[in-house]
Amino acid sequence: MATVIHNAVIATVDDRDTVHYDAAIAIEADRIAAIGPNADILARYPVAERIDGAGKLVMPGFANIHTHLTMTLARGVFEDLSPPHKPPFSGGLSPIPLPDLNPDERRAMAQLGALEALRSGTTLALEDSNDVDDYAEALAETGMRFLLGERAYDRVGTSIGDPAPFRLDRALGQRHLRTIEDTFRQWNGTADGRLRVAVSAWAPDMCSPELLRDLRALQRQLGTWATIHLNQIWGRGRGRQGASQPAAHRVPGRARLPARPADLRPLPLHGIG
Repeated sequence: MATVIHNAVIATVDDRDTVHYDAAIAIEADRIAAIGPNADILARYPVAERIDGAGKLVMPGFANIHTHLTMTLARGVFEDLSPPHKPPFSGGLSPIPLPDLNPDERRAMAQLGALEALRSGTTLALEDSNDVDDYAEALAETGMRFLLGERAYDRVGTSIGDPAPFRLDRALGQRHLRTIEDTFRQWNGTADGRLRVAVSAWAPDMCSPELLRDLRALQRQLGTWATIHLNQIWGRGRGRQGASQPAAHRVPGRARLPARPADLRPLPLHGIG
């Protein structure tokens, strides 16, 4: 059965940024079937479910291309704890003011963040985290679309943006790769295609060049998207330059990131120009 939203302002965001006033939009299944004047659309769909959109704007949903929904509990707090964006770069991000959350609590925070996003008009989000399997089903139940980035890294003993020496745990990186592949096979394309799984590198300063190459190969094998934190903070750039890292583990900017052929499909995040 079709649904018609009428008496609304409809922003199409087409090539001409067309806006229809006193208009109606007809939806059949999961497709927009028609847009036009109220009288025309209502006449074409006489038995459709009708929703009065008076005083409302109908528009395409927003896309949030980077979020951490399980960190909803820290909303409004972490913004005040970021490090200064000027020298000296003595460390990375401040400790995130979050308690350890069990899977049920992570699921609840993810649901809350997703539903708040949906209420504000976001219908697609890229969720970047570890163990997204804990709450993938809960996200699917919201009706939103998600690109789930299961994260990989092989640097231990610190976090992003820290220019301290690079401590490599190659086995950790390999475990992450297996988790990404398992998550992809379990969730990619589920929920009527609304869930997709991406390959996520935590950040250039948290991944060895070898792991970045392995992630690129896995992305190519799975035929999916890739995402990575870039320069969220200045200290991360300093850490990536690797002044205090062994030469084998330095990742100096673009030079050591994988090549970018047409099929790379990257989603770089937190960029600083």
